[in-house]
Amino acid sequence: MQSIIYSCTRGRTWITLRKYIASFILTSVIIVVVYGIEYGILIDAYGAPFLHAPIISLPFMEEIAIQYGTSITILEWMIWSLVMRSCAAYAVMICACFISKLGSVFFSDFHIK
Repeated sequence: MQSIIYSCTRGRTWITLRKYIASFILTSVIIVVVYGIEYGILIDAYGAPFLHAPIISLPFMEEIAIQYGTSITILEWMIWSLVMRSCAAYAVMICACFISKLGSVFFSDFHIK
């Protein structure tokens, strides 16, 4: 079936593009679910009105407060953390897509019957 799809005008590009779009959507859903739950618990535990408080007011953030300075707020830290974690997740997604592409190139002649 793949040989028929690959022989079409848009065959190989169409499959690769759909794989990348599916990977992007799946990664985005995982990011929203995992970090949405984490930040929801954080907001529930410390309360939404206190998100503009300095980060040093949270006991478990003392190391981050010393590293970034005390001028950063809890909300700024949450946004910065979400951006950095999302970038890391998308980097892993890109690496996984690249490795799967390499695997299909190197093992294209290998068939199990």
